[in-house]
Amino acid sequence: MTFKLRTRALTAIAMGGLLVAAGCSSLKVNVIRDHAITIPPGSTWAWGPAPTEKKPDELDPRVNNSIIHDRVQRAVERVLAQKGYRQTDPNSADFLVAYRVGVKDSRQVVTQAAPVGPYWGGWGWGYYGPPPMVTSREITYAEGALMIDIIQRSTGQLAFRSIGVDQNVTGANGSEAQIQKTVEKLLQELP
Repeated sequence: MTFKLRTRALTAIAMGGLLVAAGCSSLKVNVIRDHAITIPPGSTWAWGPAPTEKKPDELDPRVNNSIIHDRVQRAVERVLAQKGYRQTDPNSADFLVAYRVGVKDSRQVVTQAAPVGPYWGGWGWGYYGPPPMVTSREITYAEGALMIDIIQRSTGQLAFRSIGVDQNVTGANGSEAQIQKTVEKLLQELP
C-alpha cells in the first residue's frame, strides 16, 4: 500500500469512528427534590395549568404539536400509575403535574488528528514521522429537553422537578416508545 493510500485509509477509518461516536446520544437527567414535602405513594395528582408563556425552544414545530404533547402526557400518566399514584380532579389532587418540552439546533466543531504513520527517512522527520493530519468539521444536531414538575397543590410549592437533556436527538422520531423511555428515566427517582 502506498503512502497516500495508507493515509487516506487511516483518515477514512478515523472519520468513520468519529461518525459512530457522534451518533451516540445519552439522556442526562437532573432531579431537584424538596425533601420537606413528602410525596407518599398512592397520592393523587392532576394536570396543572400549562405554562402561559412558551420559550422559543418550545415553539419549534418538531415538539410544538398535539402528537408529541399527547405522547408525553400518556407516558407521564402511565409511569405515575405504575408507581401507584392516582389521577383525579385538579381541585382535590394532592399534587399538580406540569411539563415543558423543547428542541433546538446546536452546532459543534469536531477536530480530529489522524497519524500519517511512521515514516523512516527523508525530509528529516525522524522515527516518528511527520506531524498528524488534522481535520475539523462542523456538526449540526438537535438538542432536546423535557422537564416534569410535581407541585404540591395546597401550597403551590415545587416538590419534584426532573429535567432530561439529550444532546443529540437528530435521529429521534418522537415515537411513543422513545418518549415512554425518556419519561421513565425522568421519574425513576420519584418515590
